[in-house]
Amino acid sequence: MDLSRGKYILDFYSERCATCKAVESIMNKLMKEYGDVKLVKIDVQKNRDLAKKFGVIALPVLVFIKNGVEIDRIKGARTEEELREFIERNR
Repeated sequence: MDLSRGKYILDFYSERCATCKAVESIMNKLMKEYGDVKLVKIDVQKNRDLAKKFGVIALPVLVFIKNGVEIDRIKGARTEEELREFIERNR
């Protein structure tokens, strides 16, 4: 996947992570409002090398990428308001 152009949120998750599922539900809702940002879901069980490359050791982790550069990241359980603010400040 080419992340060198555009805005992406990398969502590092695991199917066994309850917090990840809660964040996923909110992010799916928010992505309908932010058409210029693409959500890329990354299952750490299937993509261990990528998780290691990004230094992911706890879940969930959201990494905001703009034109190939990491701009920001957040970890753990977050409210809809916190996730919206994360998107707004980085787009």
